Amino acid sequence: MKKTTLLTAALGATFALFAASERALDLDGTWTLSSANGKHRVAAPVPGDNYTALENAKVLPDPYWRCNETNVQWVAYEDWTYSRTFVPTAAILAADEAVLSFDSIDTVGEVFLNGQSVGKVSNEFRRWRFGVKKFLKKGENTLEVKLRSVTGAIADDVKAHPHPDVISWGCGKYEQIARLRKCQCSEGWDWGIALPVSGIYGKTELFAADTAYLQYLWNDQKLLADGSAEVTLVAELMPTDAAKAGDPVAVDFAFAGETRTVKGEVPRNCGAFEVKTTFKVAKPELWWPNGLGAQKLYPSSVTVDGRTIARKVGLRTVELVREKDAEGDGESFYFKVNGKRIFAKGINWIPCEAHPSRRTPERIGHLLDLCAEANMNMIRVWGGGTYEQECFYDKCDERGLLVWQDMMFACGVYPDWQEFTDNVRAELNHQIRRLRVHPSIALWCGDNENLSCVYVTRSHYALIDRLIRTEGEVIAKVDPTRPWWPTSPCSGDRVYEHNFDHNKGDVHLWGVPGADHTYWGYLAVRPRFVSEYGFGAFPTMKQLKTYAQPEDFSFDSPVVQCHFKKPGADKQLLANIKTHIREPKSFEDAVELSLQFQAQATKDVTGKWMRDQPICGGVLFWQLNEWWPGMSWAIVEYDGTPKPAYYVLKELFK
Repeated sequence: MKKTTLLTAALGATFALFAASERALDLDGTWTLSSANGKHRVAAPVPGDNYTALENAKVLPDPYWRCNETNVQWVAYEDWTYSRTFVPTAAILAADEAVLSFDSIDTVGEVFLNGQSVGKVSNEFRRWRFGVKKFLKKGENTLEVKLRSVTGAIADDVKAHPHPDVISWGCGKYEQIARLRKCQCSEGWDWGIALPVSGIYGKTELFAADTAYLQYLWNDQKLLADGSAEVTLVAELMPTDAAKAGDPVAVDFAFAGETRTVKGEVPRNCGAFEVKTTFKVAKPELWWPNGLGAQKLYPSSVTVDGRTIARKVGLRTVELVREKDAEGDGESFYFKVNGKRIFAKGINWIPCEAHPSRRTPERIGHLLDLCAEANMNMIRVWGGGTYEQECFYDKCDERGLLVWQDMMFACGVYPDWQEFTDNVRAELNHQIRRLRVHPSIALWCGDNENLSCVYVTRSHYALIDRLIRTEGEVIAKVDPTRPWWPTSPCSGDRVYEHNFDHNKGDVHLWGVPGADHTYWGYLAVRPRFVSEYGFGAFPTMKQLKTYAQPEDFSFDSPVVQCHFKKPGADKQLLANIKTHIREPKSFEDAVELSLQFQAQATKDVTGKWMRDQPICGGVLFWQLNEWWPGMSWAIVEYDGTPKPAYYVLKELFK
């Protein structure tokens, strides 16, 4: 049968799925969102989240306006259903299998097709695919995704797995959110609103499959002594339920203009399998971090049964160098790319918006362009947010921004029962396979500050150690080509009391002795690698006016305090302003002086650590961006406008 093709863009310029039009059905678009209590039924964009849909329908007020955060929390106490109808094509109905695919469902729920359950979901960070041929019918079909409320899902898990040591130490409203595999800072953090969204994100589609279908594409590469390179493209396929061991599959590969077809076979266990082929590059052009050279990217793709995954390959080596000092007990911590030592000049990234619907490629691209233009060469994707969209990593590839990639665990003690651990293994297997193709990924890290939130209770240590070992086992198997770092901050060993040693590993420098009301204490520290440090500031008056009224412009205003998430942060900031600059004359004056203080402290402290090379191997400022307008450590406003501290870093990093 002759097949025509269409191009479906999916979160990034270098990632596309080409599918025979009659063999694939795009299920993105307008769905219906309904509350279980029957009070609300609104149109909902997919991909998208329930808060955005309810705000668009005027059911909710703007959560960012004044103190509306309190008025929208009821959404987290309701169960929600996304639903729509569709008509499958004749080709889908006739295929060996019809696969219903969701890039992401947030979070705990069940998927129904024509009233029959096709499977349960429990993790925002996994791709969910279901064989649904037996549930399909000719004509109109009804698809439903029923989602448990955030609070209900937590309560269900507490009842099923009572455990006194599971703790979420984030700064938000839902203290047991560590039990759910969703964006942890959706409960709120010390820089952001609690917006516990539910929704369907990424690409949703139904596609036909015969024998086997594509899952992932990545590459292994070798830079050889003669100056050439070998690039092995690896495609992972999943057999359909109807496939038999030994069934052949034609796999079409392309790399840098060269194409070839390789025959694969369904394995004896009829499980996922790999098909690979190696291309030779006689005179490879290397991929370099920003400021050290060009970012050469070679186009590559794999096609199976009319469906294609396309990626861009960068040829490079990356090393994390940890060498004992000749004297003393210190240890180096720095990166080498293509054999060249680099000083990591970078910043920490949080999700660019509390509403997933508003995390657009344009917004992400703008922020990453600002990083590259500020002469940065590394971004840390912080563990309390999300594994980012393809467009994020594509942009990092293009702009030479190395990525320190946390796994999505932060400031908590996580469960260790089998159901949770299996869920984590599936999550990591998916995300590492999805992301490992990107040359920008420089390091996999287990979590953010889990150990920093634990004191002396050995049961806490045991739980955290089990999570770290689970992560390490998966990553060692799926991607042994990159450095693995157990947790951040970390000394590199499993004697966790040592994980706050400035003389080895990475450190998060907060609450430095002698720096309560000044930043001078930071100047006395000689760290090996600073993966978090920063200085807070008020938002500009322009930003304040987007969520507050003139009568709110005072430090004790409930509205201003609502947007100061860290208790006492305003008082400490005012003390710093008085110490380092002068007494503010007014609220507006204090706002302006806070921006000056942030810039001054950033210049002096960052400059000092840069001068500490080669002892110091890098600095990653906290933080780049906001996810709502308010007081924070960000150097770029919520609307994307740089603050003075941004220009300070730009000059220092030059």
